[in-house]
Amino acid sequence: MTDPQLKKGTAWATKVFRGEKYDGQQKIEAGFRPDWRLVPKHFEYKYLNIESTSPRMYNEVPYTVRFPPLFEDMVVQAIKDSGQEVTSPPPLKLVLNTGSNNRIKTSE
Repeated sequence: MTDPQLKKGTAWATKVFRGEKYDGQQKIEAGFRPDWRLVPKHFEYKYLNIESTSPRMYNEVPYTVRFPPLFEDMVVQAIKDSGQEVTSPPPLKLVLNTGSNNRIKTSE
């Protein structure tokens, strides 16, 4: 950190999130937040030699789900009003956020 108040600047560190180490060094933009901790050199071995007890599992979610009941009725009514025939209610496609910390995947 280069700021006297330690609120600005950049640092490079090994990122560990919920027991999983990320590859390489990560740039830390906001080192003043309590998410980061500076580990003294003589305690580094304790943090670097920690083995993960179990890998985090992925949660599987369906690709589509049904609309809420009232909204589903409104969508079906709008389709009927446009002159189309409705055999089954349309599904709602789920949009998942992507990111390095996301542990969700779709079951297609």
